[in-house]
Amino acid sequence: MVSRHREELSRGSILIEFAVCMPILIILLFYINDLVRIKRYYAQTEYMAQQFANIIQNISNGQRITISHIKYAGALSWLSLYPGKTMYHTDTRSDRSHELSSYPWQIIYYVEGLSGGKASVKWVRYVHPEKNTVPDKMNSNYKTSDMYNSNVRWGTNVEPSSIYPTLRINEGEAKIIIECQLCVMPSTMSTADYNPSDDQSTCAKKAFRLKFLTPKTSGPGAESDRYFSSIVIFRPKDGLFTSTRP
Repeated sequence: MVSRHREELSRGSILIEFAVCMPILIILLFYINDLVRIKRYYAQTEYMAQQFANIIQNISNGQRITISHIKYAGALSWLSLYPGKTMYHTDTRSDRSHELSSYPWQIIYYVEGLSGGKASVKWVRYVHPEKNTVPDKMNSNYKTSDMYNSNVRWGTNVEPSSIYPTLRINEGEAKIIIECQLCVMPSTMSTADYNPSDDQSTCAKKAFRLKFLTPKTSGPGAESDRYFSSIVIFRPKDGLFTSTRP
């Protein structure tokens, strides 16, 4: 009788432990899934930046790079994450929603090395897709100061590391910095994900299919709608770029 009672108590303890541990295990599995997804998105934006660098080095057949070259190089490099026409917005609502609830954003910095180990950013160009599915119709603009959503800083006659921590450049040398990001805001959400009451972090979690973790935004301490920033720095082939922006 005592033995049966102990056996029942043991079974009851196991059931209680199972009931307590299962929610923790489920939360842990979702947490691990979020970490894997975030790591994958960083890997994909890094691949996009590397692809852009490879394409831009060869797309012009040795001629000076134009803004059209930059747009087409961007469109080609983004296909790895946004196949078909998914990088373009659909206008299914009054604003600019996207099938994947996000779209790519690419920033190009041209930096020149100066004497005394200093460097200057000469120009910045950024491109991103619009509704028109012809790459040459992509939106493109330029900046002459810091971009709040970028991890690269504008600088004139400054230490290269103040432009970007890993930037190394010699006097008279030119470097191109490519920054790839994924943009999410309420207006980009697909019809399936759209909810007018969602805040920015909720939109980001929905767009990237995250359960618990909110991805880190790009830019130094600024509220931003860009995520998973990846940087590639390379020395362009002679004649492709000059200190005058394309």
